[in-house]
Amino acid sequence: MAEQKKKGTTLIEKMTVIAIAGIVAAAGVQTYQDYLAQKQVTEAVDLMNAAKIIVTRFYLDQKIWPTLTEFNSLIAVQTSEHVASITPTTFALGFQVTATFNASGVSTGLVNKTIVLATANGLTWACDDHTINAIKGSLPTIPSKYRPESCE
Repeated sequence: MAEQKKKGTTLIEKMTVIAIAGIVAAAGVQTYQDYLAQKQVTEAVDLMNAAKIIVTRFYLDQKIWPTLTEFNSLIAVQTSEHVASITPTTFALGFQVTATFNASGVSTGLVNKTIVLATANGLTWACDDHTINAIKGSLPTIPSKYRPESCE
């Protein structure tokens, strides 16, 4: 009697394929979430960069940093879809703009986190860098994997 050839796949083979597909999907989801967070951080940096230009011009013209009232009158856009606020802080040795992310509607790693842009002279700005502490500003709370190249 001739031996019959088996056709189809076994349960183990099917389970292996499903497990591999699950692993690939999980990696893809995490990569996409990181991409979204990076995009949202870039949005905050763009908002602060717009403020930076105006603050620098003010400082070079006036020889002082803008007060909160002056900052608010100079900077028309201080929020965005993912940024709750950008706020200025004046220090004896410089100036800092802090962007705070929304409490909801942002990537999990960004909820209520901050990113900072600071300067000691109005010409050189540091973005989310530990050298910012030299002007006694607050340190950033954004994980480095989400920051754009200009903020690493």
